[in-house]
Amino acid sequence: MKDLSGKAISLGKILVAMYGITALLLFLFALLVQKLQFQAGVVSIGISIVYVLSCFVGGFLAGKIKSRRKFLWGLFMGVLYLLVMCGITLIMKRGTEGTFDGFVGNLLLCL
Repeated sequence: MKDLSGKAISLGKILVAMYGITALLLFLFALLVQKLQFQAGVVSIGISIVYVLSCFVGGFLAGKIKSRRKFLWGLFMGVLYLLVMCGITLIMKRGTEGTFDGFVGNLLLCL
């Protein structure tokens, strides 16, 4: 039981690190967008790349912690990342109207 809680805490730390990486990369990308004034399509692609990079790092770290089924743990971290992000969106918008536009696409990106 002690080992299980330790690994759960480690996965929680990885999830927090994923959001920290996302925040840092989005901040740097926002500075780049402000400086170079990208079009909306380029901004959308850039945000998607930030999410993919964050999920990749989190999945890689989760795979390092878990010695077996590394790929599945990486997928789990991507799904967990997306679920937390959707939960935050639901809280901020106080409803589900228009919240799940592109959910499947975001799920595939996070996986």
